[in-house]
Amino acid sequence: MATMTVKIEPESIAQEIVGRVRPYLERNPIGETAPEIIEDALHLEEGWWYIPVRLQAGEMRAYEYYDLLTDVEDEIKEREHLMVLFVPAN
Repeated sequence: MATMTVKIEPESIAQEIVGRVRPYLERNPIGETAPEIIEDALHLEEGWWYIPVRLQAGEMRAYEYYDLLTDVEDEIKEREHLMVLFVPAN
């Protein structure tokens, strides 16, 4: 029986990850907006997805922002079985 090889493009994997993560950020907005995912800087390193996110300036204190991102990371790990780290970006 012949086997078929399917090439998966890295861009499609990144888009899938963003599609699975974005709803969690949108359910946990900061003020009136959810953090923006910087899709072209997303990368996988040693099993962890590093996801740069940007917040509109002045919407929240830094420690509150980091606590919220940590809570969302934990929820994604539990529900999606993805290891993600949000990286605050400017």
